Formats: sequence, C-alpha cells, structure tokens
Amino acid sequence: MGLDDILNLEKDYILEDFKKESYKSRLEILSKSVNLIPRAILHTCLSYGKVYTNEIELFDEFLRCLGISYKEFQRNKRLYRGSMPIDPSTYWGYVSLNSKGGGPMVRIGLLKRVQITPESYGYTLTPFGEYMKPFVSYILKKCAELDIDPWELFGQISGREGKRPSINSIEILKYIYEGGEVSVGKIARATYMSSGSLNSCLKRFEKLGLIEYKNPFNRNKIPKAYRVNKEKIRDTLECLENPECKKEVIRVYRYMPYRMAKKVLEYLKNKSEGEVTVREFSRLLNVSYYSHSLHNI
Repeated sequence: MGLDDILNLEKDYILEDFKKESYKSRLEILSKSVNLIPRAILHTCLSYGKVYTNEIELFDEFLRCLGISYKEFQRNKRLYRGSMPIDPSTYWGYVSLNSKGGGPMVRIGLLKRVQITPESYGYTLTPFGEYMKPFVSYILKKCAELDIDPWELFGQISGREGKRPSINSIEILKYIYEGGEVSVGKIARATYMSSGSLNSCLKRFEKLGLIEYKNPFNRNKIPKAYRVNKEKIRDTLECLENPECKKEVIRVYRYMPYRMAKKVLEYLKNKSEGEVTVREFSRLLNVSYYSHSLHNI
C-alpha cells in the first residue's frame, strides 16, 4: 500500500529533528538502530513510500531482501531457525506500537504510524529512516567483517532505574580509546558506573576482542597460576627415590618440608588439566594461602 491510500499522516521525523536531540538521545537512537541484527536488516529492506499493514508484508520484504522465496523458506524453515527469527510476528513487533515491546523502530523515528481507516493503522519509513539505511548497512557490514555481535557490543538499550547500557558501552569505549591504558577506577569515575556494571561491560568488550583487560579490583585476590610440566615432575619424583639426587631436590624445595614437596608433585603429576593455582595448593595441603612456603613453590 502507498501513502496516497491512507487516511491520516502523522508528522515525519527528519534529520533536523535528530540533530536537535540531546547527545545521549542521539547515541541511543544510533545504537538502537543497529544493536539487533534481524531488526537492522529489516530496516534496510523496507521500501520508502510503502505502508506496511501486517506481519506478512514485513516478513515478505525481509525474505525478498535476503534473496529467499517464501516457498523456499517454508521448505527449509528448520535450517533458517538458527540464523534468524522465523515467526513473522517477531518482525511486526519491531514496528507495531500495539505489540509487546512497543515498536522500537517507531520510537526512535525510523518509522511512523499512519492511519488507513478509522479503525486500522500501518507503518512507513520516515525521511530519517530512509536516510539512516546506508549507515545501518555499513555498521552491519563492519560487524560481519570484525565478527562482532552488535547486541553484545551495545547490550540492552533500556535498563533499570533509567540507565541506558548502550550509552554506557559507547562512553566506556570512547574513554579507553582516548585515554589509552586506563584503570577501571578511572573509567568508573568518568562514567559514574558501579564496579559490577563496569566489569560486566569490560568482560563483554574483552570477549569481542575490543580491549585487553585485567581486573584491577581483584588484583590482590587473583592467585598465581602455573602451567604444569608433567614430564619434569615425573623426573623429579624419580629423583626423590635416589639418595644422591634427593639432596639436590631438598635444596631446591628448601622452603617446604620434603613430604609436602612430594605430596605437591604427586598431585601435579595426576592432575588432568594443565594449570594449577597457589590457592589450589593451599586447599590440598591444608595451609594458609598466604603461607611463605606456598608462595615459593
């Protein structure tokens, strides 16, 4: 359906309206436009000047844009399930203000609601929504090239107590980018975030490969970790059975009683994984983690 067929037009949201938004509102609109891949792809598929009145029309546009016929989709629905939503009502939920979630694409100005009859409504791209399509396509392309899930990058848009995690994500990355190597404490003070929320964001960024991250909040709580050289351990245990060699081993393990050293070596030899921590030793030997002997293993 075209715009000539509608009963009433709401005001368009245009680029000038976007420019008048606050800095944080603009960030929210930009991040919301790209943070969910199926929704962002749907946006790039919609035709300017066309009014969409139901979920099937939207879903048809989505499939057409991907080069998938509806017949092919029905035949291979199970294969597509893992890569995109297969329920047409999901796509209608992205735009419809009457759907659960409240039509996010309309709320950020990409589409607007239009009245078709006194009882029915449809949705169409705004000039701003049409203007934004190249930007959304570019971001999707870069995310594919860098193997980044934009949902993991920006997180959820709305948070509790009026917080906006997507804006937090952008501001954290901006602060790290401009500051180079910065501490978590400095980031927390600059962004007014709690340590828990900040660490959650930083771990996501590390997973995405955007930052190299160590957690300074737990600097003194992270135990030392060592790789286990099982071949060397077997040689040392054999040496302990030889009286001449044993003297040298005892000298090397001078901070530990001989029996404790042997117990540790036996444990390491039988350990299935390749890394062990000092704290793990403390549980094994029933001694304090802060023992002088343990920290000289």
